[in-house]
Amino acid sequence: MTTTTLSRTAFRSFWILASILVYPLLADEETPKPPAGQEGKPAGETGGKDITGPAEPPSFEKLLELNGPELFGGKVKMNGDQIEVVFDQDGQMKAGFEGPGIHDSTSDKLKGTNRSFIVVEVKDGKEKLVPGFAVLGLERGAWVSKFAITGNVWIEFGFRIPNLINQQSSFKVRLNWEKGAGYETDFFRKIAYVSGGMERSSVSTPLADYKRHPSAWMPRKGASNRVAFGMRDGKCLLRFNDKELVAFPNAPDKGGKVAFEFGKILFTLDNLKISGKYDRSWCEKRLEELKKAGKLKVKEEAPQEPQPPPPEPPKSN
Repeated sequence: MTTTTLSRTAFRSFWILASILVYPLLADEETPKPPAGQEGKPAGETGGKDITGPAEPPSFEKLLELNGPELFGGKVKMNGDQIEVVFDQDGQMKAGFEGPGIHDSTSDKLKGTNRSFIVVEVKDGKEKLVPGFAVLGLERGAWVSKFAITGNVWIEFGFRIPNLINQQSSFKVRLNWEKGAGYETDFFRKIAYVSGGMERSSVSTPLADYKRHPSAWMPRKGASNRVAFGMRDGKCLLRFNDKELVAFPNAPDKGGKVAFEFGKILFTLDNLKISGKYDRSWCEKRLEELKKAGKLKVKEEAPQEPQPPPPEPPKSN
């Protein structure tokens, strides 16, 4: 064998040996490794663990939905810069509003005979409350939302008076409410702009049947009366059972809070819904507070699996 042939053979052997040693190292660098304990398992069998990297952070609107009960009290649904907050369960009004006289089904005021005001049926020892029951108002109270709606506010709720009302009874709903100023309706017959504790301008219903005090026309039996009150197309509107009772024209929409004030009355609200444009700066501040307190939710909570019933104790012979 010539010297040239030996050189070629040695060169070829060198590259074969190098490929054997180096290729596995390169392959290890290019192929992601599964988590410890999951080696050798094909895709889809890694116990549901994400081995592709961290998930995308939720959008700002998604954060508001996830943390809605902490921020607004009720359940939150987002649509762009519009928010919808629904109050239809115990505890939500107390979380979203402040002021005296907020009573839900756990209130001491709703024990004994007063409980009949919110219970529509008792079957097999279980109470069935007014559907979507949110709050009961009794005697006097003034509630103001902890959050503001900056524009296009719209309020909807079911309204019941399960007791007698008289000429001294009052029930006011307010929107765009800031520092004692905003739009107000008293028993749905009139809309007034109030400032400094005084009516500056007002519009009353043109419908003769609703001009009198509601003690003369308010339905008090059957399903809840449906009320809607808010800003639409430059007007402040009020609808009662799908009938438009009042329209306040040329109403500037400055935004503000939602409020209720009442006296010498007993009533319930159900399925209270507040919608409109949310206050982003207020939300950012509150989200930051939750983050600092370690309470910020960034993902949906996994539903809890039902636990099997405990085994029955063995029967004694």
